[in-house]
Amino acid sequence: MSFCTECGTRLPQNAKFCPSCGAVIQASEDAQSNDQAEVSPRKAEVLESSVEQAPEYIGLGRRFVAHLFDLVIVFIIFYAVGMQVAGEVGSITEEGFVLEGTPALVTMLLSFAFSLVYFVLTEGRNGQSFGKMVMGIKVVSIDGSPCTMRQAFTRNFLRIIDGVFLYLIGIILMSRSEKKQRLGDRIAETVVIRKARKPAKGSYVYRSGDKPDPDPDPDPDQDGKLKFRSSWGIKKGKDAWDI
Repeated sequence: MSFCTECGTRLPQNAKFCPSCGAVIQASEDAQSNDQAEVSPRKAEVLESSVEQAPEYIGLGRRFVAHLFDLVIVFIIFYAVGMQVAGEVGSITEEGFVLEGTPALVTMLLSFAFSLVYFVLTEGRNGQSFGKMVMGIKVVSIDGSPCTMRQAFTRNFLRIIDGVFLYLIGIILMSRSEKKQRLGDRIAETVVIRKARKPAKGSYVYRSGDKPDPDPDPDPDQDGKLKFRSSWGIKKGKDAWDI
C-alpha cells in the first residue's frame, strides 16, 4: 500500500497523480512488488475456505448407511430374478416364491451377478452408487483420479471376502487402515471420500501451487476494505466480495 509523500493520502494501485493534492507519483518497482506481496496474502486469507483441502476418507458409519440404501436395489434385483426363475422351475405363492436346490442356487448366483453389474456401472461411471449418492460420498482412485470400471469390478467382486461374517473382515481391515480401506479397496487401489462441493458460480478456487491473479485497484473510499471481483462480477459489473 502506498501513500502520497505530499499530503499522506492513500493512493490507488499504479496511480500517477494523487487524487487529493494532484502531486505526481513516482512509484518504484520495489514499492510495487511490496504492494503485491501485501495484498496476495490477504486474498489468500479471505479465500481460505475455497482452497482445495486434503480428501476426507470415509469410514464405517456413512458407508454402512449408504450400503443399506444399496441393499434396497439388491433386494429388488433378487426378488425379480427369483420370481423369474420360480415361474420356470419353482412355485409362486402369495408371499413371494419358493425355490429349492439348484434353482435356489441359480437364483443366488444370478442375483449376485446382476448386483455386481449395478455396482460396477454406477461406481465405474461416476464413483457413486445410489446409496453413496444419498450420503454424499464417492469412490475414487487412491491418487484422486476417477474410479475406473476395472477398479469398480475388483472392489465389488471382493465383497465376497469383505462380507464374510456380516462384513467383519471388511470392518477389521477398515479400522486398521489410515485411508479406511477394506480388502477390495486395497487390491483395487481405491478409497471412499466425501464428495467435494462444487464452488459457487463465479467464485475463485485456488489450489496449492496456483498463483493468484493480480488484485484489482482498491477503492480509496472503503477505509481499509479491500474489494474483489469474481469473473461473474467482472462481466456483470457487480461485486462478488466486499470485505
